Amino acid sequence: MHARVARVDRIDLSLAQAQMVARTASRTPEVMVKVLSGGAISAKSVQRHLDYIGRKGEVELHTDEGDALKDRATAAGLPDDWNLHLAEAGASKQIGKGTKARPVRRVH
Repeated sequence: MHARVARVDRIDLSLAQAQMVARTASRTPEVMVKVLSGGAISAKSVQRHLDYIGRKGEVELHTDEGDALKDRATAAGLPDDWNLHLAEAGASKQIGKGTKARPVRRVH
């Protein structure tokens, strides 16, 4: 008479978990979406976010128009292309006396 031995090293995965493991193992490209907090109030802070997302030029960035930004220098030009420095210059207006002017978010 042989006793059945249960394997304790087996992991039961859901279908979604198994699919995620398969994608990871096959090195399927991933997408990063970064939700900008209040730190997107200047061209310089937006550039820091772009550097973070693009891993300082190591990861290719794609614009919403489908253009590929393949290096750090290309991504560095985006705040200038978006004229963020001009928006900063005009953002110092106050609405009324005694109101606190909150910095305007430059990028969403």
